[in-house]
Amino acid sequence: MAPSALEHVLSSLPAATSSWQESITRRTGLAFDGGGGALRTDAFLIAFSGVTRELDASEQATPWCSWRTAWPLSELARAAMLLAAAQQLPADKYVTLLSDLYRYAESGEKCALLRTLPLIDEPRRFLNQATDASRGSIPTVFEALACENPYPAAHFPDGTFNQLVLKVVTMGLPLARVHNLPERVNAELVQMARTYAEERRGAGRSVPADLGLLTGPIRA
Repeated sequence: MAPSALEHVLSSLPAATSSWQESITRRTGLAFDGGGGALRTDAFLIAFSGVTRELDASEQATPWCSWRTAWPLSELARAAMLLAAAQQLPADKYVTLLSDLYRYAESGEKCALLRTLPLIDEPRRFLNQATDASRGSIPTVFEALACENPYPAAHFPDGTFNQLVLKVVTMGLPLARVHNLPERVNAELVQMARTYAEERRGAGRSVPADLGLLTGPIRA
């Protein structure tokens, strides 16, 4: 049997986090080993928020996933918590847990949730949260969704995906960081990019060179 996403994430965590995992289990009932038991969701939300106080937020961990070469240790630990919770809660309660988490989380917690979405079973259940992040004003949260994240290309409808891509451009982020962008380019997105380029030229401003990923070669 192929390893689960949870098993992959746990194998990517440093061995030193084993005491942290044990502490989380005692406080919340969360079973990282995939076992059953009662998860105390209120305690889970508190523990999820406290991860950066317990683990070195600056330390990087290297996961197995191909789309992101390094995660902050605190984000990977939160991914483990989210995936473990999915094995203990009924589907409806899990959706409620993640919805509450997203609603009340600070930006770092939202980043961890958004980067974990591609690993969660039936990730389209959380399309509303991902769409909200794509329209939000917090740069780090938007980047967590838009860059090196398979979720938008896999699940966003064209209109929402197009808006996300154009926002990547306007924020000065490299288009190459949008996962599977070539497979999602469509006529409307090409036209949006051309209009944006013409508006930039009309204002005497430079046009991002990588806009050519959408329109073909870009004239300065």
